[in-house]
Amino acid sequence: MAFPKSHLYPKEDQSLCIFMKALGHPARARIIRQLAQEGTCSVKVISKNHPISRPAMSVHLRILRVAHLVKWYEDYPDTFYSLDAKNAAMAIKLVKAFLKELKLMGKDKARSKM
Repeated sequence: MAFPKSHLYPKEDQSLCIFMKALGHPARARIIRQLAQEGTCSVKVISKNHPISRPAMSVHLRILRVAHLVKWYEDYPDTFYSLDAKNAAMAIKLVKAFLKELKLMGKDKARSKM
């Protein structure tokens, strides 16, 4: 049986991958966009414009919770979600740095071919 070795990588790389994995499905990207635009929403409101079942929506929301991209609270009978602004900002920072690094590597590779 193999054991995961992801904990051996730098914390920034671990966080980057957690955020990117959490955003790796169109439903989750749309949920994040909706919460950023509308603020706190109940699951009923979030689910209204999605072509997926409630159980599937619950799975996607749980993934976003585990990645700490959303905050949530229950007010019976509803559950409400909002964007975790601090962690969303961290995700943006990490993704931008990663893409900038790739861009710079691409430029260096192009220069070395000349």
